[in-house]
Amino acid sequence: MYIVQCESMEEILAEEQEETTSGAIKFERLSTIILDSLSSLLCFYSGSSTLLLSTLIRVLIWKCPNMKTFSRGDIHAESFLGIQGSLDTKEKLIFHQDLNSTVEQMFQQQELFKAIDKECFSDYHELGACWDGEVVSQSKWLCNVLILKLDKCTLPYAIPSSILTCLKNLRELEVRDSDKVKFSV
Repeated sequence: MYIVQCESMEEILAEEQEETTSGAIKFERLSTIILDSLSSLLCFYSGSSTLLLSTLIRVLIWKCPNMKTFSRGDIHAESFLGIQGSLDTKEKLIFHQDLNSTVEQMFQQQELFKAIDKECFSDYHELGACWDGEVVSQSKWLCNVLILKLDKCTLPYAIPSSILTCLKNLRELEVRDSDKVKFSV
């Protein structure tokens, strides 16, 4: 399934107003879903019925800035391997517990990334989740950061060594309100 550049589309599959049963919705042969440049998309399915996606392997989500969840109902996708967050097919698939959790995690990370351009201000709790997650594989945004200001670091380091190679243009690092981070000159 490939859906691209539908500016006003808010959902792909809608639950009918009159629908009173909560039966399952089956997609028996669907292996890939590509959602590309859907600026108003909130979710794939807004209803409460269970989505049966037994053959779904991957979902590509690109330029869908308002997509907070995949489905409001349950999802059964036994073959699901992950979400591809860019058009680069060589990038690692992102997976976090299940399809809905993965979309929700991507949305939260995306909200953080929106604020990051040349200068980054962050409560360490939010950025710490990125340091530990799959963001490193999708860290092209880190290349643009010139100034990184971290508040309330709770770990004994500000930046993990695996991230350093991504911060190619970093010129300034400021750590505030942290008793844990130790500096040696």
